[in-house]
Amino acid sequence: MLSSKWTSTPREFPTSGFELLDASSKIEEETLPTYSPEKYYPVQQGEVFNDRYQVLAKLGYGVTSTVWFARDLVAPSNAWNDGTKVEKDIQLKNLLLPTPSSSALADFEEREIKVPAARKILKDRTVYTTSRFPAGDGLPLLGDFGEARFGDEENIGDIMPDYYRAPEVILKSNWDYKVDIWNVAMIVSA
Repeated sequence: MLSSKWTSTPREFPTSGFELLDASSKIEEETLPTYSPEKYYPVQQGEVFNDRYQVLAKLGYGVTSTVWFARDLVAPSNAWNDGTKVEKDIQLKNLLLPTPSSSALADFEEREIKVPAARKILKDRTVYTTSRFPAGDGLPLLGDFGEARFGDEENIGDIMPDYYRAPEVILKSNWDYKVDIWNVAMIVSA
């Protein structure tokens, strides 16, 4: 079923030719101690959401969700975003990696069609293995500025996760922009 607003045609994904994994073996999100299938939407490769986004590949999983890469069927087919999106307290989870080049994204999409991810098919869902997403060019960007403070003000109190805290924060002393330098050093050494 095609939509009149789509500027590109959805990709057809193979229904065979992929590695079929043993249904009795736990993989990916199923290996998590709190895994419960009803917490996860049963995404299907090729599925179209909101009459706009077509699911291409699984990128990872967490305690209550899976992460998928999708293409926008309304934007021009070559309109992969070459920029980076921004989400400040400096820690690994708040670093946004640069987006891969348009050609790397196109190659990734083609690879998912030609060599689909291994999966196991169950009665009520399919569990896919994570695909290797291409790396981007450039430096990571900081995101999540919820802990940002003005530099000309005296600051005191807790900021940062425990394992990244600068000594002056641990000692409940006044702190300034120098705690960011400490944060960067902690991330680099991690």
